[in-house]
Amino acid sequence: MRIISTFVFLLNLFLLIAPNQSAQASIQGVPSPLSNGPSLTLHQRNLDRSCFSLKAGPRDLDCNPAFLADSEKRILRFNLIGDNNVLKLDEYRDQVDRDDIIGAANDFLNDAEPVQAHASASVWYQNNWWAIGYVPVRASVSYLHRNPSYPEISAYGFQESEVFAKAGFLSTESKNIRVGVQARYVQRDFIYQKFYALDAALDPDIIELESNKALYIEPAFAFSWESDLEPTLSWVLTDLPIFQQGTEIRKHPTSDFGFSSLTWLPNLRTTTHYHRRQGTDFSRHLSWSAIYEFDETAAISVHTGRDISGIAFDGHISIFVAGISYRNEKFDVDSWNSSRIRSTTIELGLTF
Repeated sequence: MRIISTFVFLLNLFLLIAPNQSAQASIQGVPSPLSNGPSLTLHQRNLDRSCFSLKAGPRDLDCNPAFLADSEKRILRFNLIGDNNVLKLDEYRDQVDRDDIIGAANDFLNDAEPVQAHASASVWYQNNWWAIGYVPVRASVSYLHRNPSYPEISAYGFQESEVFAKAGFLSTESKNIRVGVQARYVQRDFIYQKFYALDAALDPDIIELESNKALYIEPAFAFSWESDLEPTLSWVLTDLPIFQQGTEIRKHPTSDFGFSSLTWLPNLRTTTHYHRRQGTDFSRHLSWSAIYEFDETAAISVHTGRDISGIAFDGHISIFVAGISYRNEKFDVDSWNSSRIRSTTIELGLTF
């Protein structure tokens, strides 16, 4: 699949690690792809981490495993998503394939804006209160270069595969209380580094890709009141490592809280979500999201926060699912300067 080979190419071409430096080093100006929320589907990626406090639609999978407790659906789904920035990387790949290496390097260095690209392939099966899934490839790359005369490149990227299982359970004391848990085993190759392009060109031996294997356990909780609007408080703890092997990744366990409910439109559900982002002020922890279902044939989701906003739409005909989204993400390039990455993502899927 060309999108996968493009990422493999990019990781080998740009994602370099300088000697005597830890993969945990902090890089100013490069957004971490690992801090984003789930991305099995278009709506999950668009909702970012507020996905953990919104119940999924009939063709989607709940991010919060506690929501599976009272779910009544059986679905097998195959899914692909990728954004337009992957095409930009693919253009560099085409130039190199045509032996236009100098042209590719010039185009790369003349592009002063930061770039973030994401793509993934996944399959999962849900049977009411439990689900299992496999992600053969999920890849994301962020990079930024400074000083064209002696280019310094900051890069953060990963390519990983994942196997997961999740389940939700109703409390024996009250059906309003639901608990859940997800287990994820991840194998990941990654880069998190700053380097000088000319140094890397003169000494190819510094090229090195780090690896990591990890097992995560992620507990969750949800409480609902008796009401036609189904108000729900939810919580989930993600990225709690039980086992790690290889280069350690600075990825701390994170709590997400949310309050969701239906509205005066029966198929419209909204959430106010809190996600702790280290090193940022309180206003950057909050977001608001909504999703509206059109009689199980289509859905639209909206996400807004201080740093990330987006809108997504998908439709369902027979076994086919297709969708498109737009995302606008802000991040700090330097302590005095910020930038935005805008991307359009396409989704193709099959449901059975």
